[in-house]
Amino acid sequence: MLIIVGQVLTYLLHRYVLHTPSSPLTKRHVSWQHSVSPPYSLAANYDHPLAYLIRVFLPTYIPAVLFRFHLLTYHLYLALVSLEETFAYSGYNVLPSAFILGRIARRQERHLMGDGDGNFGCLGLMDLALGTSLGQDLGEDVRGEVEEEIGRNKGMGDGKEKKKKKVRERKVVEQEKEQAKEDAEQAVGGAQDANEVEEDEIARPSSPRKRGSRRRAKS
Repeated sequence: MLIIVGQVLTYLLHRYVLHTPSSPLTKRHVSWQHSVSPPYSLAANYDHPLAYLIRVFLPTYIPAVLFRFHLLTYHLYLALVSLEETFAYSGYNVLPSAFILGRIARRQERHLMGDGDGNFGCLGLMDLALGTSLGQDLGEDVRGEVEEEIGRNKGMGDGKEKKKKKVRERKVVEQEKEQAKEDAEQAVGGAQDANEVEEDEIARPSSPRKRGSRRRAKS
C-alpha cells in the first residue's frame, strides 16, 4: 500500500506540476533534469530545488505521514526508493533483477529523451491506466523482458556447456599425452634390456665342451 500511494503521488505531481505548460516549475524542471542526455545515476538528484522537493521528497514523505509507521521502517523505505532511483537513472538495462529494474531504466530513458511527453511514473502502472506510456505497452514490454531473460539464460547455459566440453577435451588430450609418454618409456626400457642381454652373452666365456671340440678339430 505504501508503494502504491508513493507511485500515485509521483505520477500526479510529476505530470501535472512539473510537465504542465501553465506551471511555473515546468521550465525550471526541464532546463535542469531534461538537459541530461543520456541518463546516469547522479542525474536522479540533478533538478531544480523546488522541482526536486515536489518530485522526490513529497511522494516519499507524505506516505510516511499518512501511515505513521516506525522510523526504521521509514529508513528502509527510503533506502529502497534511493536504490530504485539510482538504478532507474543508471542508463543500464542489464541490472540485478533485470526483469524489473531493466524495464524501469528503459522507461526513465524514454521519458528524458522524449522531452517529458510520457512515462511520468516509475513502474508504469499509472501511465498504462491513463494512456501516457511511451514506447511499447506493458504487455509487449513484459514479453520483451521475458524473451531477453530467456536469451540470457540460454547464452549462459551454452557458455557453461562449451566450458565443460573444453575441459573434457583437455583431459582427453592430457591422458593421450601421458599414455604416449608411458609407451615411449616402455619402449626405451625394452631396448635397454635387449642391449644388456646381448652384452652379457658377448662377455660370457665359451663352455668346456665347445673348447674340447675346437682342440680335436685342430688335431
